[in-house]
Amino acid sequence: MLVVDASVLGPVVADAGDDGRRFRERLRGETLAGPDLLRVEVTSVLRRHAGNGSLTPPQADAAIEVV
Repeated sequence: MLVVDASVLGPVVADAGDDGRRFRERLRGETLAGPDLLRVEVTSVLRRHAGNGSLTPPQADAAIEVV
């Protein structure tokens, strides 16, 4: 079991680049655990990235649906 936080799941659901790919490969097949507020924290990360232009609003919306 791996314990993850928003710094891990943010790239997993929203980064199509090398970081996201590396995180997804590492987590594949693992059982994950996280803090109770994990979804809120990941949503906050995605909101910040949408606000600074790193993600488009549709990309952020799609990532939030996965969380």
